[in-house]
Amino acid sequence: MKEDRIKIGEEFEEKVYEELKAKLPKDAIILRNMYFITDGYINSELGYKTVQMDIIVICKGVFVIECKFLTNEKYSKIENCKTDNKKYKGRLCAYRFVNGKETRIKKSLYGLNQNESHYRFLRDILIKRFGFVTIKAITVFGGISKDKLKIKKVKENNYIYHEFDLVGCLKWALDTWSFAPLNEKNVAEFLSKIELKDIGREEVHIKQVEYFLNTKISNYSI
Repeated sequence: MKEDRIKIGEEFEEKVYEELKAKLPKDAIILRNMYFITDGYINSELGYKTVQMDIIVICKGVFVIECKFLTNEKYSKIENCKTDNKKYKGRLCAYRFVNGKETRIKKSLYGLNQNESHYRFLRDILIKRFGFVTIKAITVFGGISKDKLKIKKVKENNYIYHEFDLVGCLKWALDTWSFAPLNEKNVAEFLSKIELKDIGREEVHIKQVEYFLNTKISNYSI
């Protein structure tokens, strides 16, 4: 059921958000479920294009986090697509057992491409406003066993973690990486100021996602 999948996804996102709040440095600013209007109109019915970001962590740099919940019942493994075909390069392939045989699910997982668009949007607006800012994208998978997640990094600045590794890897990055100077409070205030706060924003966003999927525009997904 679509409604059940949405509820489970929201619960996983909330779980990740609460863990980050509890375990990251106290001065980290963590924003959740943020909507933004992008440049570029879709059609007269929808009026504008939106992006929705699950979690944004602002601490030394900016980390945009996409949460994806999978299940052991459905998936046998998730791995990089083994192909040189440009259409599939950079995607993930999902497998499950059908009649006792491990079979690739025709529909690949789009979390990386989705978060790539979020990364580019934040990079463009923040650099324009504040100058150079260290920005990274993270796609975190939960629900599925860690040994089934057989993924290497496939996109620049987009890191892939299992839910059990996310906090530890973020802490390691904050302790060891070099970051451009950043006023976290100013960045958070700017993002909150430009956030789309209209009533019904979620419904509008879902309609736009459906429009893109129905018209087979491949560079955007929910």
